[in-house]
Amino acid sequence: MTASDISLMLSVLALIISGIAALNSIRDSRGTSRESRRIASMDILRLVDQTRPDRYIIRSTTLPERPDGSGAVDWEKVEPIVKDSFDRVARTFDTVGVFDRLHLVSHEFTDIFHATSCHELWTQNHLDSFVEWRRRDRPFLYWELVNFHERTKEVWDNHPANCGTTKWPRNPRKSRRLKKPLGTPGNKGHEGSEFPA
Repeated sequence: MTASDISLMLSVLALIISGIAALNSIRDSRGTSRESRRIASMDILRLVDQTRPDRYIIRSTTLPERPDGSGAVDWEKVEPIVKDSFDRVARTFDTVGVFDRLHLVSHEFTDIFHATSCHELWTQNHLDSFVEWRRRDRPFLYWELVNFHERTKEVWDNHPANCGTTKWPRNPRKSRRLKKPLGTPGNKGHEGSEFPA
């Protein structure tokens, strides 16, 4: 065996060892990633659970309306304790939104445990109005919450309890509603589109 043959064998052996080390590293990082997501999920569960009393206050409070007859909430007249509850809930779902967007928790987890509660508070209990009121001068405030709601708003309609099924759909964030093609009755087209209605 020549020196070049030995050198070639050592190079191949080093390549094989590097490949094995890389595969082990990938395997270990997947396990670590899975464990990190599990821990983050438990942290989010605890964080959201701490707002249970605040969510009760929000759901049970009758909010004052503005005198203009619009039906909009007059946030200046809302009791401070109620506004504090709205703020704690909004900040919590803002954090959930960050964890969801960065994939620190799985979408399945946030869809099942948090998206429907967020949607209910947003659409039925004026969380949307509170967020809009607070963001007037600080548009970055609750940014993650707003985007979390946008990403997950279809989960409410796709929840098995709301659509009469026993199983979750493959992608609960996808709308079940059929979209009408451009140019059909009821579709206004897009502003500036070359395909007007």
